[in-house]
Amino acid sequence: MILKNKIRASQKLYLLVFILSLFIIGIGFYGINEMRKMNRQMQTLYADRMIPLEQLNNIRYAYLDGIIASAEQIHAKQFSNAIALQQIETSQKNIKVNWEAYLKTYLTPEETILVDQTEVLMKQSDDIVEQFKLALQQENEAALNNLIKNKLYITINPLIAQLDALVSIQIKVGQKLYENNNEVYESANKKFLFLIALSLGFALPFSYYLIRNVNGLIKNLRLKNVEITQSEEKYHSILEHAGDAIFIIAEDNAIIDVNHCACELLGYSEEELLRKKTSELNASDQYTAIEDQWNQLRQNTVLMDERFLLKKDGTMVEVEISRKILADGKSYIAIVRDITERKRAKEQLKTYKHFFYNSNDLASISNTDGYLEIVNPQFAKILGYTEEELKKNKVFHFIHPEDIEATTQEIEKLKLGIDTINFVNRYRKADGKYLWFESNATVDPNNGKLYSITRDITERKKTEDLLRESEIRFSKAFKSAPVSIIVSRISDGTLFEVNEATEKLLNYTREELIGKSTTELNIWVNENDRDFLVNELAEKGQLHGHDFRFRAKGGKTVIVNSSTELIELGGEQCFLCVLVDITERKEIEESLKISEKKYRNIFENVQDVFYQANLDGKILEVSPSVETYIGYKRDELIGSLTENFYWDSSDREKIYQVLQEHFKIMDYEFLLKSKTGEPIYVSLNARLITGDENTETHVDGVLRNITEKKKIELEREKMVTDILHRNKKSEEFSFIVSHNLRAPVAAIIGITKMLNSNPTVAERIELEQSLVTSAEKLDQIIRVLNEVLQIRTQITESKEDVVFSELISQIKSGIFHLIPCENTQIITDFTATDTIFSLRSFIKSIFYNLISNSIKFKQTDKDIIIWIKTSVEDEKVRIHFKDNGRGLDLDKFGKKIFNLYERFHLDIESNGIGLFMVKNQVEILGGTISVESQPGIGTEFIIELPI
Repeated sequence: MILKNKIRASQKLYLLVFILSLFIIGIGFYGINEMRKMNRQMQTLYADRMIPLEQLNNIRYAYLDGIIASAEQIHAKQFSNAIALQQIETSQKNIKVNWEAYLKTYLTPEETILVDQTEVLMKQSDDIVEQFKLALQQENEAALNNLIKNKLYITINPLIAQLDALVSIQIKVGQKLYENNNEVYESANKKFLFLIALSLGFALPFSYYLIRNVNGLIKNLRLKNVEITQSEEKYHSILEHAGDAIFIIAEDNAIIDVNHCACELLGYSEEELLRKKTSELNASDQYTAIEDQWNQLRQNTVLMDERFLLKKDGTMVEVEISRKILADGKSYIAIVRDITERKRAKEQLKTYKHFFYNSNDLASISNTDGYLEIVNPQFAKILGYTEEELKKNKVFHFIHPEDIEATTQEIEKLKLGIDTINFVNRYRKADGKYLWFESNATVDPNNGKLYSITRDITERKKTEDLLRESEIRFSKAFKSAPVSIIVSRISDGTLFEVNEATEKLLNYTREELIGKSTTELNIWVNENDRDFLVNELAEKGQLHGHDFRFRAKGGKTVIVNSSTELIELGGEQCFLCVLVDITERKEIEESLKISEKKYRNIFENVQDVFYQANLDGKILEVSPSVETYIGYKRDELIGSLTENFYWDSSDREKIYQVLQEHFKIMDYEFLLKSKTGEPIYVSLNARLITGDENTETHVDGVLRNITEKKKIELEREKMVTDILHRNKKSEEFSFIVSHNLRAPVAAIIGITKMLNSNPTVAERIELEQSLVTSAEKLDQIIRVLNEVLQIRTQITESKEDVVFSELISQIKSGIFHLIPCENTQIITDFTATDTIFSLRSFIKSIFYNLISNSIKFKQTDKDIIIWIKTSVEDEKVRIHFKDNGRGLDLDKFGKKIFNLYERFHLDIESNGIGLFMVKNQVEILGGTISVESQPGIGTEFIIELPI
């Protein structure tokens, strides 16, 4: 009955889950469908409104910033007709491409009407633009001014207004699409809520019906659970209160049940053990097949064995297992007992025996009659007897006659329960000699047996005898030592012992000193010195090399150097003090200090730097004035090597070579390195000092700072070099001027003469045209020369921080008319440095010329890529300009590449001054420029400028 109820309840629950799943899936499909609708409308908004909006803005931008802006710049004479013409043609291409793309999008009826009107206006504007381009080509300034003032703006402004209207339509239509999307979203929201309410309306009543049907089954199950629980409580009570670990094992060796002791024994939780089989707990070499185990159990009522079990932490525990089959015949109970301690006790017994028989000391056990029952091998080995000889005689048979009484007394103490500690007596060896032994012994009160450990101390006794002899010799040495030695009690300063040298030092006899305190004798000139000595000894236990002043008999003061150690005599803290009379040495030192003070005043106040160094270059002494020279303090330099401060290490070798040859060097100029890394010019006078037998000992030297003097000399040299360089450049420029002006001037003179020779009308027209052409060429040359001269005048401009990345952005804006149509990529890497302190106009001109050249001389079948990268090396900024353009044959044009008016690609219009200006500007800034190029691969310019 219970089983049928279970089946019915589960069927109803499955039905409930199935129906709820159908509702959830339906709601999900509906949501996905609504999202697709909204997504399609968003795609329409982007494809038919956002993209056309961008296209119309591009057209509007091309008219305003391309055509109108070019007209304004031509009118203002900001750039040439050729550049304006090129910019206008680029704008026309952009207008055409964007307009054709726009016409392919979906157009509303209102938008179609506006498009037709716009095309009419565009045709009108195209006619005016073509007239404007023709005027640019002919360089007809009057026609240009007329078109700009009277036609261009009048024609294009209505077109711009029409484009604005088209843009407004895109925004208006986009707004409607957005509103439609919102309506779809609100509608979907309401439908979702309705579907969810419908699902809940069905699920809640059906769930209530199922719960009522299942409640009866739950009550029956609870009653059965109570009966099972009571049975399990009895079973678990037996398991948990058992003293040993208990396992219930199934036929497949799976663990069915365990008690708490089993968990503690193996370190597992109950849940972990119930997931394991016995094969996982047994050591691998002890595993027995399941079938064999059950055969053994069936043949024996109870099966017992010992084995190792694996604990959770990987260690093994040795156990005794008792197993018996249970009544069901399909499982057995295993009672497991930890026998680790029992095994350990056996091992300890083995260990004790091992130590007993292998000890280097003599171990023995004696009975109450005084006979040795057990002795270790060392006992027989050291005394030279056999084990039988030792056991057949009483212990007193082997003891020295003089030590028998003391040994008897010690045994009586042992019987009273007082253990023997470090008892010393002598044993006779088999050869008749005696050895000294030190014994520790105890008596077992239960059996009265004596347990003894004895150590051979014969060698130690010999050492102690030698120490006594040494003490006698030390006493003699103490009395006759040439230095004063005092032993004094630390608490009150009482003198325990003094030697003869102390009597001479203090002018007292030994009898006058012994037993008296230093305070009574008034020995300390400064009483605080004794307090200082006591404190140092209490803290460190010793004080060495300290000077004190003592008062001798008669009032004379003596100065001593003391070495003092803390010692213990008769249980009292004392100090042993060795005194060396340094009175005479101190008097000499005082006179030397006075002399040195005079020398030091001169040494520390002199402006030049005096120094002393050994032959390895180690600085022995240097005057404090060195700090004003190279920034190092005197203490930082003493002990350092001079080679660390030479700007050029070869200077030291040159100086030392001269000193070895001539023993002195005068006015030698070289560079030192300051603490901040700056060069310091100095002049050196030095002398090699020799000792006995002309052996070289050290170098004495004087350094004088001549940096300012050197700077003036270098500035003078730089000015002369700069003047010569400028003269050379002026000569080169004069040659260029005369060379380039000669041809057009000569042509003008020749045409003028021909006009004066009464030519025909046709000839006159042709000559006048040639005269205009020659004049234009002359004007172009003069303008170019003007730009070159401007480079030289701009050097007066003040320097500032120039940011490369900002400069690139400005240049991109300036050459916008070139970049889009050429698909140009400018890739920059300014991680090394993005700034330089220089002339902004020069840096901008250099960047503009190199970038525009890369665009101008591109390969027709490749998109333009320009790489610009900076690096810093040797206090210079290195700028790399690299492109994938046409490249140059450096073997053919390498020497001409930076010359004025040089052109290497005749199919492209160029004035031949760009690279000439770049090189001049780089050199004026104090830098250099180099080029690497290969035809068909590209060109790289490398510019180095000072930081």
